[in-house]
Amino acid sequence: MSSNEHTPKESLPKTDQQQQAAPTKQGIVRVKFYLYVEMSENNLQLENHLKRLQNLRKELTHIKDTDWQYDSIDKFFGQN
Repeated sequence: MSSNEHTPKESLPKTDQQQQAAPTKQGIVRVKFYLYVEMSENNLQLENHLKRLQNLRKELTHIKDTDWQYDSIDKFFGQN
């Protein structure tokens, strides 16, 4: 048996595949950046959705408040 067979795995050079699978600092930073961008985009979409809901509620309140000023549509179709 040669001395290479008794060498621990840690001292052997890594293969290309192992080196590619190992996370690098730059890779981790890049993933964190994309996660941050995705989280920010989701928060922005949620904020916009809540603003639209608020505006719709405001318009609905206005319609309810001014409903008395207009004739019913049933009156125009002769059902009333």
